[in-house]
Amino acid sequence: MDDHLFGQFGPDTLIGGNGNDILTGGQGADNFHLSGGADLATDFNIEEGDQLKKYKSRDIALNIDQNSICLTYDTGSITLMFNEQASRNDLEKYILSLGLQH
Repeated sequence: MDDHLFGQFGPDTLIGGNGNDILTGGQGADNFHLSGGADLATDFNIEEGDQLKKYKSRDIALNIDQNSICLTYDTGSITLMFNEQASRNDLEKYILSLGLQH
């Protein structure tokens, strides 16, 4: 099932499940869990402390373009959209800090 999940003010945990989900954390340090399906995180913000969770798959492919970073793994994918607060370089550094390479 495809869902659109919205966080509130403060930290939230967003778990999309098996569908192709849209995840919007809102303000605060949010946790975006990798799950089945093709998910889209609309406001991933490193400066607010947002984090990816459950990225233990050994086979993760990265695709970085002008507006987003897409991580594809064994059960699905998540696309992190850039916004005014998070630059491409910041997101790329964060992904590399997780031990993932492109």
